Amino acid sequence: MTTELQQVLNSIAELKTEVKNSETRLEAKIDSYKMDVKLFNTKFDYYQQATQWVIILAFTLILAATAITIFSSVFAFR
Repeated sequence: MTTELQQVLNSIAELKTEVKNSETRLEAKIDSYKMDVKLFNTKFDYYQQATQWVIILAFTLILAATAITIFSSVFAFR
C-alpha cells in the first residue's frame, strides 16, 4: 500500500470514530430532552389540575354567596 492510501484509510477511520462519538452525544442529548419534556408535561398537568380546582372553588363561592343573598332577602321580609 502506498502512504497516500494509508493516510486516506486512517482519515476514514478517524471520521468513523468521530461520527460514532457524535451519535453517542446526540443520543444523550435526545434522552435529556425526552426527560425534560416528561418533566414539563408533568408540571403542566399539575398546573392544569390546580387551575381547574381554583375555577371550581370560585364558582362554588359565587354560587354560595348568591344563595345566601337570595335566602337572606327572602326570609328578611317575613
